[in-house]
Amino acid sequence: MFRPTSKKWVVAFAMIALSTIANAQTKSCDTACLRDIADQYLVALAKRNATQLPLEKNVKFTENGMKLKLTEGLWKAASGVGEFREFYTDAGTGNALVLAVVDEGGSPAIIATRLKVVKQRITEIENVVARQGSHPLFSPQTMKIDPLFAAKVSDDTRVPRKRMVEIANLYFDGIEQNTSKNIPAVADCERFENGVKTTFRTPSSGNCAKSADSINYIKAVRDRRCFIGDESTGVVACNIVFDIPGGDPVPAAQTAGPDGQLQTTLRKPRMLLLTELFKVDGGNIVRIQAVMHNLPHGSKSGWEK
Repeated sequence: MFRPTSKKWVVAFAMIALSTIANAQTKSCDTACLRDIADQYLVALAKRNATQLPLEKNVKFTENGMKLKLTEGLWKAASGVGEFREFYTDAGTGNALVLAVVDEGGSPAIIATRLKVVKQRITEIENVVARQGSHPLFSPQTMKIDPLFAAKVSDDTRVPRKRMVEIANLYFDGIEQNTSKNIPAVADCERFENGVKTTFRTPSSGNCAKSADSINYIKAVRDRRCFIGDESTGVVACNIVFDIPGGDPVPAAQTAGPDGQLQTTLRKPRMLLLTELFKVDGGNIVRIQAVMHNLPHGSKSGWEK
């Protein structure tokens, strides 16, 4: 004989169903999940349709330090993604980083996009976009996947995440203090900025740490935020702002004036917004890659506390 389900069972089943839904909504995003969302991001960007993404209602989006809507900036003109694509994740912080070259209205742009994911939904999108003219160094055509960043570091040369972040900050300290003395880096450490190799270009330029000895025009490294630290690969990713107040001479721009005397061109004030990627192995920096964009002096990243 059929008997109506008791109210107790109805309540019990309802509670189980609600619990299942709640668990799905609160599930954290692991490495595979972060990579999947990063892939979704590039697909949505090429279609200029952010609504395809798992967005939190109040998602925050900035491009080159300016808070925008997800119909503005790169989202308004992007039309495709090139072959160069690199992905980095940190399930511990819930961040993913995408480096790529995209087509924007027929012109290439280099992007470094930080995605913050909470409960499998994107809560923050931070774009650093380098375009032609945004910095003298700009070579999207030479951007290529660097297998060194993806390579695992051996157990005996691996360092804890905390130390990896400290090493990145020692580099920033060296830039700020105009000295390479305390920057741990291997002798052949190379640095690439917007696709351009900036180390070992002259006999005196040296490795990625040596440049700190000659960069005296960066007076402060502000808003330091290291959001990825992968111990297995030794990859650290940070967003920072270089404060360049200007007034320092530019030796390479010395020219003769109307009176035949050398005139020294002075650096113009600016801020330099960067996403900086470090490969750390054995406690030393072995490679640096940066995506950067010049901003007016006094500008901020849009994420400072």
